[in-house]
Amino acid sequence: MFKKYIFAAAALFMVSSAALADTNKMIVNKTDGSSVTFDVSDITAGTVSSGELKLDGQKVADLSEVADIRFIDQSTLPFTITNPKGEITGAYESVPSMLRVVGAAAGDPSQFAYGTVEANAASELSMGDYGIYLSLAPTAMKDGGIKDLSADQGSYILKLYTYSDGQAVDSLTSVSAGAIEYSWNATRKRLVLNVNATFSDGTVLKSEFTGAPVDVASVAEIVPAKTYGNEFVIVDAAGTSSRSIALTGVSKKTRTATASNPRTLTFTFDVDDWNYDGSTLEIIPEDIIDKGDIDMATVTGNCYYLRASSFQFYTVDAGRQSPLDGVMNIKDLGDGNYEIFLQVTNYYNNPFGSGQTGSRENLTIHWKGQVK
Repeated sequence: MFKKYIFAAAALFMVSSAALADTNKMIVNKTDGSSVTFDVSDITAGTVSSGELKLDGQKVADLSEVADIRFIDQSTLPFTITNPKGEITGAYESVPSMLRVVGAAAGDPSQFAYGTVEANAASELSMGDYGIYLSLAPTAMKDGGIKDLSADQGSYILKLYTYSDGQAVDSLTSVSAGAIEYSWNATRKRLVLNVNATFSDGTVLKSEFTGAPVDVASVAEIVPAKTYGNEFVIVDAAGTSSRSIALTGVSKKTRTATASNPRTLTFTFDVDDWNYDGSTLEIIPEDIIDKGDIDMATVTGNCYYLRASSFQFYTVDAGRQSPLDGVMNIKDLGDGNYEIFLQVTNYYNNPFGSGQTGSRENLTIHWKGQVK
């Protein structure tokens, strides 16, 4: 029976696919749980010979490894994400689960979170490809949804997150068109939540959910806490773009304290591909190391000086440029190993007459490892 199915499938995709849309996919599901997807329009012929499944002469898998073969038009699936070029970048046969936070008091919105993997908590959504956050006002829920998202933007908040390696690497929050359908049957515990939204960049989200929601206390963790490698990360003032620059090493040296400079320990950061040499952090080690989070905007005692391109900051009482925000945490891990974390915005008090100024870029420095 299985071989008959394979041969039937092979016969199907041997036919010319010129008339088929780019959304038509052939999915080969394997016995180990993995799958391989092909554009039907790219396939000229398929063959089954010598116990192997081949497409255009290229082996796909041994027949013993094939669980089934499916042909799907992705545009007909109930959960899709289409990029501004009109290409479907995510296509799923269902919304796996729906998380819900019911408004705590009269007039409070309800919040919903879902993604491309089944989840019982918002923190689990980042294991998938995308995450969606939706806040709906009570008036919108009472009215059965929102007919025109462009005209009723005060009744909802909709955000689309893109995940990579468990981190949110992109987000869309501005909606230009679409509609939301909503209904809730408390007796049957049946929620209907259908979203069709076009974001301002042209990305289109379509999702349909009918079923019982998973009630949770919060969906804030749909955006995971950022984890950093050994790197400098610079985010622009608008918060819409960032770049990561590899931190290849850190060295340290000590000096004798003086009245004008009590900072006795200097870390020097080796940073690749940044048009600046000599990124350093001077500290009074007994005031900083293993002291937890240091508020760079309020700490006193002239206990740090950061010098990294245009980011050049001292403590608020040093009589020099001092940041309006920032956190520093340095841990001595033993055996010459340290974990150094620093995050600060290039917006500062300038004691030389210009008041508060700066580019408003944000810099994160992270290092965990040997310091020579």
